[in-house]
Amino acid sequence: MSNHVYNIGDRVFTLSPLTPRVMTRIVQAAKEILDVLPKDVMLKIENKDLSKASPLELLEALGVFAMENQTRLIACVLCQEGIKDAEKNVLEIAEYLEDNLRLTTELRVIHDFFVSEDIKSAVVLIRETIKSAKSKLSEKTPSGNG
Repeated sequence: MSNHVYNIGDRVFTLSPLTPRVMTRIVQAAKEILDVLPKDVMLKIENKDLSKASPLELLEALGVFAMENQTRLIACVLCQEGIKDAEKNVLEIAEYLEDNLRLTTELRVIHDFFVSEDIKSAVVLIRETIKSAKSKLSEKTPSGNG
């Protein structure tokens, strides 16, 4: 994914590769966003069938594309040139993006990362793994009560 380059303000960023660290950051950001969502929004999420949702639909359902959450999520997937992904400060990048990220660049980053084949493949693999694990667990679970 690193062939995507974004000039934002006076800094240059690239997409971070889809690594466990990046996925952890995205999940953590989503959890923190969920913790502060209003109850009516949470009810809408709970009532949606997300079993076959795309990565974008999942994130949208979680409310992460609300304006106040976008830069935080984008900061999880961008890495500033000259700084290792493991050393980046997501909150500092999110704050920088608040003042410097143009809408067209924001939409490009979201599209480039969340519609990429890497993340689609990862979601498919996760779903297949969960389905397989559930199937194996149900085979091993005794059906009788005693």
